[in-house]
Amino acid sequence: MEIYTLNNGRADTLLYALSQNQLKELDSAFKHFNKATGIRIDLYGDTRFSSGNEVLIESIEESLEIKSKTRKDVVNVLKANKKIIFVGD
Repeated sequence: MEIYTLNNGRADTLLYALSQNQLKELDSAFKHFNKATGIRIDLYGDTRFSSGNEVLIESIEESLEIKSKTRKDVVNVLKANKKIIFVGD
């Protein structure tokens, strides 16, 4: 899965590529985010954020299962870019 900037509803600039191991680390945070918002990060499709990714950032920051480098990298990407798209495999 990759994270891109979102431009006119489409993936634009690659910001971060997640390995399978990193996705496993993020699983608990994604589940927490889904429970809090009803929005599911689709591992096989696209999930767009045109604004309001603060709850996702909080879910990742609060997840103790995520190793510090993955957590730091993904949170930094999300904080720096409000319009993003997760592109699944």
